[in-house]
Amino acid sequence: MNCRESKSRGPRVGLLCVAPLLLAALTPLGCAHGSMPRTSDSASEEIVLHSNQNCHYFIDGKPLASGRRVRVLVEDKPHEIICKPDGFIAKKEYVNPPYDDGMEIGFTYMIGEEESGADVRYVTPRPRPAAEPLPSPAAPAAPGQVAVFPNDAALAEHLAGAIATRCRANEIVAVAQFKLDRTGRPVRLSRRLRDALVTALVQRRISVVQRADLDQMFRELKFQHGGAVDPGRAVELGQLLGATALVSGGIADAVDQGLLRISARLTDLTQGLILGAENADMLRGSGTAEMLEEP
Repeated sequence: MNCRESKSRGPRVGLLCVAPLLLAALTPLGCAHGSMPRTSDSASEEIVLHSNQNCHYFIDGKPLASGRRVRVLVEDKPHEIICKPDGFIAKKEYVNPPYDDGMEIGFTYMIGEEESGADVRYVTPRPRPAAEPLPSPAAPAAPGQVAVFPNDAALAEHLAGAIATRCRANEIVAVAQFKLDRTGRPVRLSRRLRDALVTALVQRRISVVQRADLDQMFRELKFQHGGAVDPGRAVELGQLLGATALVSGGIADAVDQGLLRISARLTDLTQGLILGAENADMLRGSGTAEMLEEP
């Protein structure tokens, strides 16, 4: 029996045709989750995975969905997500609860990331921002002056806060080792600063590229003294790193002999423009001389 026939048999039969529509309208929205890929039967947190390529998505090692944009259900716990498009390298990211409703996790692929036997590229986890207050400078900066910090960890927190405010939506940042201005070479403090800065950026939910060969790539590209980026090579650098922005900088003696001046800049790797810059001073301590030696 179809709807056309029901018109000649009275309104009672006609209800058979509209009943499915009424049932669909009255069905709770949550029931739509029943058809969504999920990590387990108890998964109830909805997240959205998306990429500029058609990808296969794996969560905690389990193949879950494919496509450019997919909605999945996960459990309320940390998860490892791998995105693997055909013909491109795989990328991995970690997510942690609490999950916002429809939280989005994106994977961007650029020229130069085609598959060639390379290892998985790890993107630093994005935990929620820390609840505790950020470290205060040893001496607050007056207008036009530079703040002074007691150690590299506190200084990195300050620089990360300044950088994060200048990052655009879905920014993927690479962090170079800061070089000693008077030699143009990295020192032991360079790695400490970079590690602390990466951690502080991640705590602000900024995606950071992690590559074991990052320093080697900079050397091969003859990355300029002081961390400046040649605008003509910015796009090439971004494609090779898989990043949209670069944090770089230098370490120098401040006017006050008891201080070190740390300068940082954020460069757009799609156009070569400087998005922002920040200076901060760090107190020299008993171990400062050793930290300024080459590793």
